[in-house]
Amino acid sequence: MLQIDGVSKSFGPTTVLDKVSFHVNPGEKIALTGPNGSGKSTLLNIVAGDLVPETGSVRTGASERLCYLRQGVADDDASVEVTACSTIAGGADALLRVRELERQLGSPSSTGPAGSGRSDPVLLERYYEALTQLEACGGQHVLDHLDDALRELDLGDVSFGRSLSTLSGGQKSRVSLAGVIAAEPDILLLDEPTNHLDLPALEWIESFVESYTGAALIVSHDRMFLDRTITRIVEMQPGGTAQNFVGNYSEFVAAKDAE
Repeated sequence: MLQIDGVSKSFGPTTVLDKVSFHVNPGEKIALTGPNGSGKSTLLNIVAGDLVPETGSVRTGASERLCYLRQGVADDDASVEVTACSTIAGGADALLRVRELERQLGSPSSTGPAGSGRSDPVLLERYYEALTQLEACGGQHVLDHLDDALRELDLGDVSFGRSLSTLSGGQKSRVSLAGVIAAEPDILLLDEPTNHLDLPALEWIESFVESYTGAALIVSHDRMFLDRTITRIVEMQPGGTAQNFVGNYSEFVAAKDAE
C-alpha cells in the first residue's frame, strides 16, 4: 500500500534521514518514534509530497488516496483563509457552491416559479461544474461524515463555512482532524493527532483509528494512544537510520529494555 525505499534527507550538514526503507501494508497502523529532531515529521512530509527526498522514493497504489494531519495547524497563519469545510480537500467547498448556485437558480425541486437565474447559461454551467466536483470528492456522503466527526469532537456548532481564523488553537486542530477523517482516505498520516483533545474526544479518535480499515502512519507522544492503536513501530535512530519493531508501544519499550 505504501512503500518507502531508500529515502534520504539532510538539512545543511545534518543528515536527518539516511536511506530509510520500510513498507506499510493495508490495515497496518505504524508509529514513528524517536527523539525530537530524529526525522519523524520530515518523513511524514516526504510521504505527503511536501518535501522532496535527496535519494529514494515513496510509492502508493495508483488509486489510493492519502490525507495528512500536520502538527502545528493551530498556529498556522495560512489557516486564516481556510474554512471548516475546506479541510476535506475541497469537497465541502463544492457543496457550498452548489447550494449557493441553487439559491440563485431557484431550487430544482421547487414546485413554484423558476428562479430568476434558471435561464442564465453562465450560472447553469457553473452549477453543473460544481455538481461534478462535488461528486468527484464523494458528494453528500463526505459532508455527512464531516458533520458526524465535528459533533464527536464537540464542534457541532461549527458551520461548514466558518473560517478557522475565528476558532481557538484547539478548535482548529480538531476541525482539521475531522476533515481528515471525513475524507475517508486509504492512507492516514497523523502527526500528534491527540493534541488539544479532551477525554471523550480522545476516546473517540482511539476507537476510530482502531476500527479504521486503511493504513496509518502516526507520530504521537501519547503512549496510551499508541498502545491501543498501533501494530508496529519504526524507530528513527541517530544518524538517520530506522529500525522496525512488531507490537505496540509497551512491547517496544520492553524489547528496548531487553536489548
